[in-house]
Formats: sequence, C-alpha cells, structure tokens
Amino acid sequence: MALMLLPPGATAQSTATRHGSQTGMSNAASTQLAEGAQAMASAEKSLAAGSGPADGSSMTCSSTGGTSASCSAASTDPLMLDNGTGGGDSGGTGGDPVNPNCEGTINATIAAAGVCDPKNPLQGAPADPPSARYGSSMAFVPYANGEVVLFGGYTAGTTNVLGDTWTFHPQTGTWTQITPGTVPPARAFASMASNWFGQYVVMFGGRGSSGLLSDTWLFDVTPGNWQSFSCSGSCPSARENASMDYDSNQAANILYGGIGSGGHTLGDLWTYKNGNGWTSISQVSPNPGSRYSVAMAFNYQSGQFWTLLFGGGGGSFADAWNLTISNGYAHWTQQCTTTCGASARYDAVMGWDPTDQHVFLFGGVSGSGADLGDAYWWVGSPTYWSSYTPAFTGDPAPSARSSATMYSFNTFNNSLQNMLVMFGGDAGSGETWEIGGNLTNAIANAPTWVQVGTYKQIQSSTPLSVRSDAAMTWDAHDSYVVLFGGQSSTGAALGDTWKYTTSGGWTQLSPSTSPAARYYSMMFNDWGDSYVLLFGGVSGTTVFPDTWKFSGGSWTRLQGGSGTHPSGRYWAMMADEVQSSTQDVLLFGGRNTSTNPAYGDTWTYHAGTWTQHTQALGTLRCKPCPVARYGAAITPDVDLNGSDGLLMFGGQDVNNHYLGDTFGFDYLHATWFQFFTPSAGTPTARSHPSLQFNAWYFGLGGGDGGAILTGGVMGSTVFGESWVFNGNVWIQVCPASGTGACSMGSRWSASITFYGINPTYVLVFGGCSTSSCTRLNDDWKYTAP
Repeated sequence: MALMLLPPGATAQSTATRHGSQTGMSNAASTQLAEGAQAMASAEKSLAAGSGPADGSSMTCSSTGGTSASCSAASTDPLMLDNGTGGGDSGGTGGDPVNPNCEGTINATIAAAGVCDPKNPLQGAPADPPSARYGSSMAFVPYANGEVVLFGGYTAGTTNVLGDTWTFHPQTGTWTQITPGTVPPARAFASMASNWFGQYVVMFGGRGSSGLLSDTWLFDVTPGNWQSFSCSGSCPSARENASMDYDSNQAANILYGGIGSGGHTLGDLWTYKNGNGWTSISQVSPNPGSRYSVAMAFNYQSGQFWTLLFGGGGGSFADAWNLTISNGYAHWTQQCTTTCGASARYDAVMGWDPTDQHVFLFGGVSGSGADLGDAYWWVGSPTYWSSYTPAFTGDPAPSARSSATMYSFNTFNNSLQNMLVMFGGDAGSGETWEIGGNLTNAIANAPTWVQVGTYKQIQSSTPLSVRSDAAMTWDAHDSYVVLFGGQSSTGAALGDTWKYTTSGGWTQLSPSTSPAARYYSMMFNDWGDSYVLLFGGVSGTTVFPDTWKFSGGSWTRLQGGSGTHPSGRYWAMMADEVQSSTQDVLLFGGRNTSTNPAYGDTWTYHAGTWTQHTQALGTLRCKPCPVARYGAAITPDVDLNGSDGLLMFGGQDVNNHYLGDTFGFDYLHATWFQFFTPSAGTPTARSHPSLQFNAWYFGLGGGDGGAILTGGVMGSTVFGESWVFNGNVWIQVCPASGTGACSMGSRWSASITFYGINPTYVLVFGGCSTSSCTRLNDDWKYTAP
C-alpha cells in the first residue's frame, strides 16, 4: 500500500504494506503469510540486476617485470593494436578505492583516510543498491535536493526484518546507504511520510523481530540522523500496515487504520503535528471503517486539497473516499462504491503526480489473493479510475506485485522533471522503476515505465545488416538519425546510407553520390552550417582525407586531397558544440596506420573551412593538452565547466597504451583542460567506448553538463557497464554484467547518437561484442531516469 499527501508543487510519498486476509489477520496468520514461498518466489531477483554501480571490471594481465604488466589481445583486426600495457603516459585502469566503505569516492585521499560522506551520491556511491525486499517504508525528503529515504522491510522471500537506511537520488538514479549513529529497531510495514512543515520524515510502528511496534521516529536527511520521539498522553497503539501521509491543510501527518494487537483491523485516525505530537481525530459518519493496506494519496484538484483513499484489506473493498479534516473532525465523502473502474484490492501503491495533479495507482492484491500488475490514473467523476497503458506496445513495465513502495518526486528546480518512483515489492524483487509525468496526456500519448537507467532494445521492421564502426549522428536539418558505412560481418568496408526515425525504423537511402565505402570515419551534425559533416575513415590500407556534407538525403564532397584540412586519418574524435556561439565542429587526434600511430592535433571546421589550433600560434591553450590518441570517445557537453564545450574520455596513445583520463574542451577560451586522471570512481581505461550527450543529466547533482558512456575494450576485456558524467564527476549507472534495465550487454565500437534536438533518448547501434569483434546489428535506446 502506498499513501501520500502533499501540497501543490511538492511531492508524494508512500508507506509499504503487506498481505493480510480479507477478514482480519492474527499475528500468527500474518507471519505465516509473509513466509509463504509462493507469494515471494519472484522476489528473489537482486536490484543489482537493474541498476547500481559495480566495483570495476576484471581483466587478465601478466607481469613483464618491475611494475609493468602486459595485457594480451585476441583481436584479429590488423588495425586494432590493443596489446597495450594497461596504463601508458596518461592511462591507468582505475580500481577500487582504498577504503571499501567509500566505493565510488572520487578523492583518493579521502578514501585512504577512511572518510567519506555517505549521504553524497557523488562521493560515496555504494557498490550495490538496496537488497531485494518487501514491506519497506519510503518517503520523499522535503527541501533536501530531491532525496528520498528508505528504511527496513523484509528480506525477499523471508520474514527477516531489516534495519538499514538508504537514500535514493532521482537525478542520478543511484542509491546511497546511510549509516547514522542512532537508528530505529529493524522493522517492516511501518508507516512513513514526509512532514513538510517540519522538513523531516516521520515513521511510526510496523512489525519488528519481537512483534508490533508503537514508536515514532523522525529522520532529517541533512545531517542524516534518526531521532526518537517520545509520545506521552494519547498515542496511537502498536500496529502494522497502516497508512500515513501529509495533509497540507493541517500541516500534519495523517495515520489511518492498520493491523493491531491480536490481528484486529483498525479504523482510527490520528494526526502528527510538528511540536504537538499525536492527536486522535474523531470521524463523522459515514466513513470507510476498519481496514488495512489502504492506498492513500494527497490530491489537489480545482483549487481544493484533500486525501484520496482507495480499497484496502479487511474486506473486499473497491471504493474510493475523499478525506478532509476541520475543527478536529474527519469528514469522509464516498466518491464511488464498486464501480470506480479499478477492481477491489489492497497493498497497492499510489502516488500523486504534482505536474498534472492526478493520482496514479499500480498493482496490489486482488480479493482472491493474486498479485496485480494493472495501472490507473484518477480522473474523478464519472469515470473515476482510467486504465493506464504504456505509450508503445512492448515497452517495459513492472511485473505484478504488492507490498512495494512508491513516491512522487518533484523539486522546485525547473531543470528537473517530475516523476513517480516505485521500489521493490513481494513479486517485484528489488527493482527500481520510474514513470515520467504528464498523466493528463495519457490517453493521447501515455507516459512510459522506465526501469532506472533503461536500455530498451528496439525491434526494427527493416534491421540493418551486421556491422561495426559505422558513422552515425542526429541530422537536425532533416530530423532523423543518419548512418553511413562501417565494417560488415567479414570486415569489408560498407558504403550504404540509412536513416532512422522512431515511427519508421531504419530506411535505406539511395543518394546519387556517396563517399567511398569506409569505416572508422568521423561524422557529426554541424549545427552552425545546418548539415551533417563527415571526415576521413579507412578501407583496407586506404586512409581517406576527404570532407563530405549530408543534407536533404544527398551527399556533397566539400574537400579532397588539397587545401588546408586535417591529414587523412581514422579513429579520430569529432563533435560539434551545440550551444557555442560559433557552433564549430572540433576534431582531435586519430590514427593513420603505423606511420602515424596517433595524432595530437586540434582542428575546427566552420562554413567550409578547416582551421588548425596550436599553442605556438596562440590559438590554443591547454591545462594540460591531452596526449596524442586514437579510439577515444567525445561528445558535446553543454555549459561544461561554466562554458560551452566538449567532453572526451579514454582511447589509446602512440604506444597503444590504454587511457583512462577525462578531458574537456572549452570553446569560449579555446582551451583543453583535464577533469580527471585515472582514479577510483572513474571509468576504467579503455578505447572505443561510446559517449553521447544526454540533456536529462544536464545540471544534475551540482554538475553543469550531461553525458552517458557505455562499453569499450581493453585487451581481451570488453566492457558492458555504463557511466554518467554530470559535469563534475562520473557516476556508474549500470553494472559490468547488466540485466533488466541494463541488458544491452558488453560491446565496443558501437555507433551512438542522441535522438532529437531536445534529446528524448540516446540511440545505440551495433558494434563488437568480443575483443576479436563479433559484429552486431541490434538497436537500443537509453532513456535516463
């Protein structure tokens, strides 16, 4: 059961509940149900399968004497020299921090000292998110940078109570464990909600290892502390499965119903007010009566504040009620009886969408005891509940479940989106799901469930042939993704041109003139010149120095072997700064067979002219300059370091050593600067990863940029984890061996681009799944939380 009650512009949160019989439940019976293996069987999956950082990727190396090591490669590609020594001039393989309790810590000095901030997602991200569980309690923390607190629950498939405290950061999709000095006793099915007036979280009761509890605890996320509240006088009795929310009209938390001593179903109503403690509220007839595991959420419509209640245990309830409190009395108004549009249920999750001011309902337990997986949004009379379906057939959705928790996330920062977030449940294991809000438009354009950090495979009616190393970018002029060339399954150069749209999938184009077949070329949308720019590439032993533009479905050659332009190369890095004043395309580095193993030159392109920038001519500054390299990844990163710029990571140097450094290029000051040398908390050194700007991550976690990095190769190791760069730090969002939301798998030399001018998702195509390059032809989209 979830319950929430918040003021407009605020967020809703919920209290998890648990299964009980429809006629009331004794302690022994409730424990027996909680132990039911069949009810919990599907809850054994770990949340780590869906999100959360991993502690690095393993690889096989052998010592070459002294402090050096050699990592052998299995590549059969004669141009892929990946037998490096795992580091090089600016390389390194990252690794775990010195202090295992500070995994993900950026500052190695802090980690070595054994000190880290467990509340800061940018400096203490755990190796794993919360374990799979049900019956936990979760609430949004008001005015605390969008954090959410989760406490306790039952370990999946057992009645082992948990007493751990976690915070969830919707901006990054990451969980962080909190270790306060004082913690409440372990428990499950406690009631929890935010207290907006007091700016803290209130938790009451639940079931501990020795039975029902009646204690009250307050959590303040800023210091990360729990504080016990000693109730005197009239206080709620011990209970579990009660509903709690916040009533902005009363500036108080509401506690309703639950299961009390002897398994009796309760129907009393209480408020908890900052500074005044608990107050019993008299209820005017008619009222819902005794019930537990009720779905309850704050609702605000037509200028009115009230609480919506639906269903519950202790009977076969499918009715909906409105609650308002005035002058110490509770007034209930029944909205509908058995014709509300959603079937009878208890243990559902419910949350208020603050953007569109509608309540969302998911799952629960039916009258026959079956877990439900249907979803609805509340539209009021005469329809009441309107059935919700995802926007696209085949989009992922949570499995049927109950005993989950849900909260509504909304901040006062307009750069962050509103969303509903759901965690865990008896049949749902430990997954974290989000659904982006605009429920008002659900009929015309329904929002879509997104499992945190989701990679969703796209089933195209006309799939491309198997290939790697194709050039791909968003064509802003023609409003579709364009792809050119690559290597076929046999390693042959390809020269075909394709476009991709969400509605039509892949469509082959037939331009009258095209660049020669090639792979490893560089292509990016030239925003300043309003066309797509392609440069270089290779086919066999032929390295191309030509420049092409693509516009309106046609290719036009701009430059060939004469004039000022970069020398022929492949595996270079090229991107356009979308927001810069000039919107020049920048090109850096690359390779030209063994005669020029790695370039370190910097070029820009604008209006048909290439310009080289050097420190000698005073047109380039470095803090420091990146070493010559090939096979790195580069992307626009808007407002990088306070200016317009690009982000670059990894690659291989002139000695084929793998690099793990992170650089930015400041367009305004024509300056390269180094963000990170290889260290714990950054991606492991690698070449040929995929990196792309994603607008959702812009401005998050105190950063001022946004990009998603996935895959890459180092010797015989092919990487599969994904990282987010927020302008300040790297944050890992998918483990090395991803499943569920992170199920795209390991790959390198994949093609990547954002889709749309205001990117709704990142598109990934093909690449190599093994170090010897077993080529792929699958399409994936990455949708940020």
